[in-house]
Amino acid sequence: MITENSHIQIESLYSTILNESLDAILILDIETQKFLMFNKKALELYEYTEDEFKNITPKDLTLEFTTDKKMREKQFEILEKGWDKFTSKHKTKSHLPIDVFMKSKKIENKENKNLLYITIHNLSDERIYEKEFETIFKSSKDGISIIDSNAKILNFNYSFQKMLGFSNDELMKKNFFDLSPKNENEKITSILKKVSSEDVVENFETKFITKENSILTVYMSLNLLPDRKRILITIKNITDIKLKEAEEKLQSMHKLISNIGHHWRQPLNMITTVSSAILLKNELLGNKDKELIDDLNIVINEAKKISSTIDLFDETITKNYKFNKYYLKEIIEEAIQSLATPIKENKINIVVNISEELSIQIYKELFLSSILNILINNIESFDKNFEKKKYIFIEAKSINNQISLSIKDNAQGIKEEYLNKIFNPYFTTKHQKQGKGLGLTHVMKNLKNIHNFKVEVFNETYTYENKTQKGLNLLISF
Repeated sequence: MITENSHIQIESLYSTILNESLDAILILDIETQKFLMFNKKALELYEYTEDEFKNITPKDLTLEFTTDKKMREKQFEILEKGWDKFTSKHKTKSHLPIDVFMKSKKIENKENKNLLYITIHNLSDERIYEKEFETIFKSSKDGISIIDSNAKILNFNYSFQKMLGFSNDELMKKNFFDLSPKNENEKITSILKKVSSEDVVENFETKFITKENSILTVYMSLNLLPDRKRILITIKNITDIKLKEAEEKLQSMHKLISNIGHHWRQPLNMITTVSSAILLKNELLGNKDKELIDDLNIVINEAKKISSTIDLFDETITKNYKFNKYYLKEIIEEAIQSLATPIKENKINIVVNISEELSIQIYKELFLSSILNILINNIESFDKNFEKKKYIFIEAKSINNQISLSIKDNAQGIKEEYLNKIFNPYFTTKHQKQGKGLGLTHVMKNLKNIHNFKVEVFNETYTYENKTQKGLNLLISF
């Protein structure tokens, strides 16, 4: 049983709900075209007083249904359907246009009056926010893109497009994973899962590949959008910052090595000076102790090796190398040209298969030095009594945005137990007169530590011109 007091409490509750709503709420009597009820939000939205609102009709609020006929048709359409929702254009008392989203529902009542319950949501503020977002989206110097849950690119701004160098159509056909190196995909998969659960991930460092196959280092921030189906990604290019950090690191390394070299050279000079003096003294005294002479020569030679190594590191780090984009084929051709004489003297055939469009970001001097060391190693691998036709094959492929450069010969390879040692300092399979075993050590240092490239080496048996060949293959991935 509902008491009078209960009625008062219910009316008070309804009044509170009505007036606390963020949307305008109206109850319309279709017969009289008068609003039987309205809340404070309706008065604020349309700028009328309470007394004024009691005397206006829906026609006073709309910019769309401007005739009585159109208004009635829409209202009876809602009555027949029972409910409806749609966007429309309204106006305030001062004739300011506003975009609204309306929901309307028929009210069942005992008097069988044609009543509609109407909620009106103001879209104008949201449209302003949308325009503000669109302005920020388009004008931001950072790259911005939106992807779906499957990492398909849905939208992007000009900075994003310019940063990567693709056209609009090319980007719209791509998946986000198409823009990153293959070895970064696992990290990106992990971060996409993280943003789905945590909503926000900030300043995640990763790498992107441009249309010209240049590598960009970027900070990536991700935000899950309110629909929880799309992700907003902001990308800041920090390649130049990283290069500056690398240069500063090289300078610090140079100072360190210079200090070490300074302290090492004094005892090394003392060792070579004393050893040379002993040799001279023995020669003047006519001492023919062959074992002593050989041992002293070993001491002198080893001291010179260490001194040369210090000089080599010092020289490498002192140079002010900078990353720049170069066409890979041009670098390889420059290396081959530098070694034209030993290649000709050893009657070695060079087979190059590299697209002219492939480009890479490198310290040219270091990278070129590495290629020269590799090719010298290939040239020296051929035995003087090698009877077959001599080859060095240089081939580059681009698969899934990752370039691999293969340099291999047909000099029969090396023993399997040596494969893990050839990058170690002073390890060599050559005769002592041919080298100190430092060439491939510096190849690994330059390519792996400075360029962050992956280097692999293995024996390979393959077919060329219908003949079985075997040799050492050094594979660089970047």
